[in-house]
Amino acid sequence: MAKWAGTLSTTEPYNQLGILKARQGNKNSEVFEFKIVQNGIPYDLSGFRVFFCTHFEPYVSVEKNAEIIDAKKGIIRFTMDDDCMQKIGRQEGYFEIYKEDTFLDATQNFTYTVQTSIIKRLMDGESYIQRLEDLLKKLQEAMDKSQEEVEKWLEENRKKIDDLMKEMDQFFADKKIEFNEWFESVREILESIDPGGILLSEITKARSSERYGTFENLDKRLEFAEAVFAADTKLMSINHNFRGYPKIRVLYWEYGMATRPLEMEPTGIGGGNVQMIDFNVEYLDPYSLVVKVPITYKFSDQELVFAGNKRFRLISDYKVLQVELLEDDVSAYVEQTVTLDFKNKVSGSMVENPHKIIGDRGTALPDPETLPGDTSTAGYKKFAELDGDIVNVVATDKGEIMKIVEFFDIVTDIDRRYPGLFESFGATTREQQVVITRNLVSSVTPVTYGYGSGANGSKLTMQIYNPRSKTWVGNSAHTEATTNKLNLAVDTYYLGDDGFVYTIVYAPASDGATPSVVNIDYVSLEYKLKVGGI
Repeated sequence: MAKWAGTLSTTEPYNQLGILKARQGNKNSEVFEFKIVQNGIPYDLSGFRVFFCTHFEPYVSVEKNAEIIDAKKGIIRFTMDDDCMQKIGRQEGYFEIYKEDTFLDATQNFTYTVQTSIIKRLMDGESYIQRLEDLLKKLQEAMDKSQEEVEKWLEENRKKIDDLMKEMDQFFADKKIEFNEWFESVREILESIDPGGILLSEITKARSSERYGTFENLDKRLEFAEAVFAADTKLMSINHNFRGYPKIRVLYWEYGMATRPLEMEPTGIGGGNVQMIDFNVEYLDPYSLVVKVPITYKFSDQELVFAGNKRFRLISDYKVLQVELLEDDVSAYVEQTVTLDFKNKVSGSMVENPHKIIGDRGTALPDPETLPGDTSTAGYKKFAELDGDIVNVVATDKGEIMKIVEFFDIVTDIDRRYPGLFESFGATTREQQVVITRNLVSSVTPVTYGYGSGANGSKLTMQIYNPRSKTWVGNSAHTEATTNKLNLAVDTYYLGDDGFVYTIVYAPASDGATPSVVNIDYVSLEYKLKVGGI
């Protein structure tokens, strides 16, 4: 019997399901039953396969087979297992429809919350996506075939193997005799250097640390210890308006807000005790400085969180570092480089990812501010990775130009990525946030990997939209028949009053016989943002 039921559409952008709750460990009772519809009509699933899909940040994707209960009525049933509930908190999922191995369609997302269980813990793992039944079948076939081939080869070469093993046994026996003879000849010398092996024992023990484990050799442990005490690993660069050399401090704590759900914090509400750690500061000039810390406090996957105009907080998993400027009359910022792309983008939705791409055919370059349309979710998956999986679009009528228009909502990205940043400047309306964005963003660089062709040969051109003159400007192009990088480095002059930056890539026009073709592998935009004050 299904615990949750509802309707999911492949054409409508929203559902009416609310948030569904599932508990870790209930792998046989968290049963979902959905009716899939298309334009309000049941989706006929006869001869198709349906898979449940979800993604756990930063790397883990899961794809599981769903059971078709009534193909004509589009009714499916799916039972969640540990893979689908491996992380506590809110999660997005959807269903993909395949005919054999060909992707056909996908539903809109629905939201479910994974609740903790006292007997479960989080799972860490590398990125995977698998259909277990197919994998096991192929693995068993390969093992059966390999076993037969190995047994046949062993039978044919058994005498050679036996002879080789005898030769190896004799070789090691001879070398053992040689070593024993050599060791006896130098025993007195070795014992005079380290009587009783005390020195060797002490050196071996010195490789091990109760806190950091055992090192490969003593030199590596000493190098590590120097790095811990030296505080010479760069943490961040800070720009400020103090006109001098402001005092700072660096704090460290574990757990606390934004690191773990409260029920999973071993320290309770508020996180662990705050420590002030060793650091060094290098003042580059009266307006900038570099903070350095021991290497043990340098996180590889840290995230900068907005915490005010003179506090800069870095979070990595459950670990938190905070750099604070201690002067009263000071405001500062840290410059961050942010990359926008189309990972996790769902067609027709701005919730998961606010950016979008629209393909356009026609004889002129379009006005992006009024251009309708969207790209399919499957198309966005291809645009999201530089992996050789190409999106190919074609215009065939005479005079038509095949174009890809890219929409990047920088204002929404900043608001979601750094909550409270706009409010710190008093910017509560979209118009005010656009003004602040133009001040905080120092550079914008759209990037597209692809190639194109048309009646005049191979060429792909990139331009950026000038919202003031309502024209496409700039010119980055290449004439190769293979994927190459195009980019345009500009400033926020090209940020529209709606908060978007628009870019376009296009191929030469078709003459009716030779089509206009655009091939795209990956699309992104990079911007540099001042996080903080001033």
